[in-house]
Amino acid sequence: MNAAGSVRISEGSDRRIDVKFAMVLIFAIFSIPLVFAGESDMKSSAVTVEYGYTGEEFGNLSGGRKKGDQYRGNFDLTLMVDTEKSGLWKGGLFCVYLQNGHGHGISERYVGDLQVLSNIDAREFTQVSEYYVGQSFMDGRLRFKAGKQDANVDFNVADT
Repeated sequence: MNAAGSVRISEGSDRRIDVKFAMVLIFAIFSIPLVFAGESDMKSSAVTVEYGYTGEEFGNLSGGRKKGDQYRGNFDLTLMVDTEKSGLWKGGLFCVYLQNGHGHGISERYVGDLQVLSNIDAREFTQVSEYYVGQSFMDGRLRFKAGKQDANVDFNVADT
């Protein structure tokens, strides 16, 4: 950022800073109402915003290809709209899930292993990971969803 506060878009590593800046800006905009809302306000809200950040620093001190360390981060942002609380119709839900992965893991460059060290290790990306509309019937006992969704969300459940 320059003195005027604008973001300079350029080639190479500066581009990653711009993506991080944009994700932090989105995070801040959606977080402002959450900071001032009480828990009872959140439960009755028509719009729900959830976010999370995972950051990890790994280092290779000996062995592998060479010594070194790297930082890897993953930002998640989910926006859900309850259609009933929005005054649209009963039992509906809109959902959008955004992700941004930035930085580099150490597996490829420093360690040389075939199975990566971290479950968030991947190439840099910004994507819409899920988007769907859902509708429930019979007091939530029957649900339909249409859109793009990770199958593990509904089908990878262990009965207890």
